[in-house]
Amino acid sequence: MKDDEKKYIEEIEQVIEGIGNIQRQFVFDKTGISAIIRFIEDLEGRRPFFELDDPVVIKGKSAAARVIDQLETQLDILQEISPPVAWEGVHQRLVESLTLQVEGYQEMWEVFEDSSMDHVQEGQGMVSQGIKILENGSRKE
Repeated sequence: MKDDEKKYIEEIEQVIEGIGNIQRQFVFDKTGISAIIRFIEDLEGRRPFFELDDPVVIKGKSAAARVIDQLETQLDILQEISPPVAWEGVHQRLVESLTLQVEGYQEMWEVFEDSSMDHVQEGQGMVSQGIKILENGSRKE
């Protein structure tokens, strides 16, 4: 393996590790928020309605903002990395995947603006599609 390829792989490993850590933390935050909602459901016997200034909503909004900000940072780093010629296709798929995932989280964020749960479903679909780019090797529209 050439030196430029080794350097590229090391840089990509750091970005991918960063993305994994960000998404694990988001899942952890999301799980905690879901547990709070289930607890309230058990107490009240129905799914709670939350105002946008409710502490549970604020925690969710904070978690969503953090994941967007951190993934955008990783995307910026990824876009600054120059891949060796043999790795250009892989690099492009990584950029496409992460871009779509960021867009998905941004779409989910919109739920905090208008309370429409459609944003969550659409955003989750975009994140899943972004991940599938890596599994399938290309963006599927």
